[in-house]
Amino acid sequence: MEPPPESVEAGELVLKRWQPEWTDDVTAAVIESPPELKPFLPWAQDGYDAEDSRAFIDRAAIRHDAANTASAAVALKAGFTEVERLERAPEAPGETGTDIIRERTT
Repeated sequence: MEPPPESVEAGELVLKRWQPEWTDDVTAAVIESPPELKPFLPWAQDGYDAEDSRAFIDRAAIRHDAANTASAAVALKAGFTEVERLERAPEAPGETGTDIIRERTT
């Protein structure tokens, strides 16, 4: 299998793989924005530090509903593999209620 690409481009959107040299910037952004981040990123908690940033950079996960084939395609193209499925009540029309967790470790 080919290694995942360093970036994925979709028109004006460019997704880049995390880089260790971003640790300080990521840490500062999380520390400065907990009220905005916590509702969407549960790992962005009080006490977040550089070690948490390094762990996040080393291990990333994507969670999406099984019906969301676009998110699945991006995750697969970026080298993420399915590690778990979780059942929940659907929250929007078109959802299956099955969340797929995909991870990539460096």
